[in-house]
Amino acid sequence: MSLRSLRIGTYVAANAAQEHPENRYYPIATATLDTPVFDVVHMFSERAISAVPIVDEDGVVVNLYETVDVIVRALSHHHTQYS
Repeated sequence: MSLRSLRIGTYVAANAAQEHPENRYYPIATATLDTPVFDVVHMFSERAISAVPIVDEDGVVVNLYETVDVIVRALSHHHTQYS
């Protein structure tokens, strides 16, 4: 059985490109390497998710940005600032 047939995971809506031109992968939240970190953090909060795939101009996943990345970066910045 496929994950789709078991209804596990999230899949791109068949009409995503037409109904959501701003996000051709709707309802999946995606970002690019140029997306501001604040926008990705907003996606985490708004959608109650813990990770956002980073895609290139062809839609190929090149990385994954996770909430833990925000925490690690914040702690690293805090440590550098007060050392």
